[in-house]
Amino acid sequence: MTSLEKTYGQHAQLVREIYAHIETGDVEFLNAQLATHPQLLEPPRFDLLSYPGFLHYAAEKNQLAACQLFVGLGIDINQTTVGSGNTTPLALAAKNGHLEIIRWLLAAGAQVDGSPLSVATPLITAVTFGQVEAVDLLLDNHSDINRLHAKFNRTALDLARSWGFQTIAEHLEAAGAISAIEEDASEEAAPGASIVEFVSATAGWVLSEKVTPQLESTDVKLRVSCIANKNDFKLLFTLGLFAQNPRTELFICLPGNWRLPRQGFAPSSPWAFPQGLLAELSKRTLTSAPFSEGEIILRSDSAYSSLGWPADIDALIVVDKIWNITTETVVAPHDDIVKLYVLVPLKLNKKSLPAGSALKTIIEKKRRSSWKSIALASPARGLE
Repeated sequence: MTSLEKTYGQHAQLVREIYAHIETGDVEFLNAQLATHPQLLEPPRFDLLSYPGFLHYAAEKNQLAACQLFVGLGIDINQTTVGSGNTTPLALAAKNGHLEIIRWLLAAGAQVDGSPLSVATPLITAVTFGQVEAVDLLLDNHSDINRLHAKFNRTALDLARSWGFQTIAEHLEAAGAISAIEEDASEEAAPGASIVEFVSATAGWVLSEKVTPQLESTDVKLRVSCIANKNDFKLLFTLGLFAQNPRTELFICLPGNWRLPRQGFAPSSPWAFPQGLLAELSKRTLTSAPFSEGEIILRSDSAYSSLGWPADIDALIVVDKIWNITTETVVAPHDDIVKLYVLVPLKLNKKSLPAGSALKTIIEKKRRSSWKSIALASPARGLE
């Protein structure tokens, strides 16, 4: 039994015929069959590589009338694939340079940056496949030019350069694109620059502030470090809490594919949890007092309970983690001994909070733990 039979059962052969008629643009056949079988308009439960969804397929095959039919029949114009990076129909049109489809989808309400869950935006997809005109069209429609690829942690400009698409890179630069990985001279003299230097030298390269989601109504910035200069894990951290004595900054370790678009997620979304938590902890630090090692931040605390906590953790414990500094690493002192605290996930005994020797044991273990073992679990599990 093939995956298509598993997904659609007795209608599998009809679904094959529908996809074949999408490719030829036979709207009359499509309309007739879907009027009789409206249940087939529901998104597929699995991501079948050749059958990503009717609207996706029509956009990919440059069939405008079919796109118009499917949207008219109620298919969500911003529907994402079940897997394959949560791609939207607009991204598949961009991938193939189908300008008429791109224009129609945007006019009909397609989100120019795709879903916040998308691994790659339509712009990044167009860049990756060298579609110059599609890139220009998406830029004209105000695509977020510096949103990161969720797995590679690179901007569209970085990817254009890596693929050798010089013309696209020039168009992106003219529109204000920046690199996530090149040093920004304007940041060298910014407050906290030596902390960024320290993190870059010990954990991994720090992305530009301009591509990182930022907190509202605060002087505290957020930065991202890709651990070991790879894309397996990354640190989201504050920059600015050191202004309060005693000097501190807060870090959360995330899987490398954790989505960090600068907009799109509701505050209650698990994807927005790291930013939301750091925002609340920053407020407490600046208005009350900095955190100290061993403090436990409870899911049940009313100050944090409205955040989208990951399902498998009860709390976070503040740990002065041992940073893996090699003997070859030479780092300048960073702003008068700033404590770089890592917020580590914690499962709690239902009876009571750890204290005394039990708490000391936990802290000592977490101090020496690998980044992998203290990272939050990604909400993307099962989606990719």
